[in-house]
Amino acid sequence: MNRVEGRQKDAWEKGEIYEFWRRFKKNRAALIGAGMTLLFFVVGLFAPFLAPYDASRISLSERLQPPSLKHLLGMDELGRDVFSRIIISARVSLMIQLIAVSLALVAGLLLGSVSGFYGGIIDKIITGFMGILMAFPSIFLAIIIIAIIGTQLSNVIFAVAIYLIPQFALLTRALFMSMKEMEYIEAARAAGEKDWALITLYLFPNTFAPILVQTVMRLATTLLTVSGLSFLGLGVQPPAPEWGAMLSMGRTYILTAPHVATFPGLAIMFVVLGFNLLGDGLRDSLDPRLKD
Repeated sequence: MNRVEGRQKDAWEKGEIYEFWRRFKKNRAALIGAGMTLLFFVVGLFAPFLAPYDASRISLSERLQPPSLKHLLGMDELGRDVFSRIIISARVSLMIQLIAVSLALVAGLLLGSVSGFYGGIIDKIITGFMGILMAFPSIFLAIIIIAIIGTQLSNVIFAVAIYLIPQFALLTRALFMSMKEMEYIEAARAAGEKDWALITLYLFPNTFAPILVQTVMRLATTLLTVSGLSFLGLGVQPPAPEWGAMLSMGRTYILTAPHVATFPGLAIMFVVLGFNLLGDGLRDSLDPRLKD
């Protein structure tokens, strides 16, 4: 290794990326959560290739059959392969999560940055509206929105995104308010930097860590909410497979064929646990106040 390469390596090892990775890989729970989350993403992306059977194929002669070598997780009330439906449902859940959280993230960052940077009457209006949304429990607010606009998949995504916006907006506002009076911001302002430059080049980069953690946590919340709505018949509509809807249909047979409800419930638990472990690990690894 020459002297230049040695200096580059030392610079990287002393940098924030190395410090983050060093702390993250020592957190076993975080690594487990990352593995669980990665598995969910892989299954969701390649679901059509991983499902052994057509998730919509009905075989009434095989209805409610228990797990076997032919059907690893058994058959549901219509004789559909539970394993295939769980895999396809992962794709549906992943799509809803990514779209809903992305919409909420963009809207929340925009509203929160404007509110926190400018303050005054703009801040009061935005925080007041966010407070109204936060006053409703998430599932209740989503139910109200869906009851008004309908149960189409796009409406479900919109409803979930709406209740997520305040969580991103208020966090961004708090971060901006704590940073906008710092010396480096005052120096940039004195140097003639415009407001948009202060926001995009100086403030936004320093919100990355907490926003990333919040995003991962909200992916778990989104899955729980969508599953809850589908369980109530207000989310993803049949015949499309969805874990919450599968759990709702399977509860009728909880005594005679418990596998129909058990495996979708375990899938929800697995993915939510994975996101929560990953989020906690990211929070601990990205917090500069933690020293080891």
